[in-house]
Amino acid sequence: MANVPQPKGAGNVQVTLGEAATQGRVDHVLYVDDDESLVYLVTCILERLSYRVTGCTDPIKALEIFRSNPTAFDAVVSDLFMPGICGIEFAQELLRIRPDIPILMTSGDVKAEDAAAIRSLDLPDLVLKPYAADQLGKLVDNLLRRERATGDLPPPRSEENADTHTLGDCASRRG
Repeated sequence: MANVPQPKGAGNVQVTLGEAATQGRVDHVLYVDDDESLVYLVTCILERLSYRVTGCTDPIKALEIFRSNPTAFDAVVSDLFMPGICGIEFAQELLRIRPDIPILMTSGDVKAEDAAAIRSLDLPDLVLKPYAADQLGKLVDNLLRRERATGDLPPPRSEENADTHTLGDCASRRG
């Protein structure tokens, strides 16, 4: 176990090496959230779990980074509500660029229509924040393995529903 530094005022979080580390691989995760302290914390946690992480607080910049080299990333973890672009629109653009990229959406505020919109993209249900470090590691490991170990991960994306989506009230709630 390792102590992971956190922003001022928070205690230490205990994490264990993830499946990626025990199997000797280093997967690259793009983590996107408009909360700078959360990007810092999650980046530290995932790096301690032996992932390479590119953390971004700006989803438009994250899209530029992804677009410049889409095969550099093994998975994307993103907040649902961010200024500039809704997480659902962000995921749709990632999938247009690279249809096989595993994406995990997170949010502190989950409504039924948001979860339905995420499922319509064949993505796992939203993960409610805050989440424990070990939970995040397991979710990313499962996402990368594309297994339905927890029952939350979708089957492989099909072409017939690749562009089906429902925005719900995502765009109207934030930025």
